[in-house]
Amino acid sequence: MSYTAIESKLSVGIETNFENTTENNSRGDPEIEFLVGPSVQRRPTSRTHLDLEPLFGTTRDLPIVEPFIVFGIDFGDDHESKKPVASISTRSR
Repeated sequence: MSYTAIESKLSVGIETNFENTTENNSRGDPEIEFLVGPSVQRRPTSRTHLDLEPLFGTTRDLPIVEPFIVFGIDFGDDHESKKPVASISTRSR
């Protein structure tokens, strides 16, 4: 979820990442991961964005923080560059 704080310049929100994985041919319990944290997207120009998302683990087995930092350049015509950009955590895996 995100909220545009300053139109075409700054968005803030909250991100989550949930994973439920099992190893092939394994009879053990699945590994469940749930991370949650704030997100900030700054758009210095209409075609560039800087995304910051520190996601925090919710259990002892997970990392304390899993940071995502992305600088992106949007290609395409001016209309295309104004579309929202997907969250970092969904793009990075």
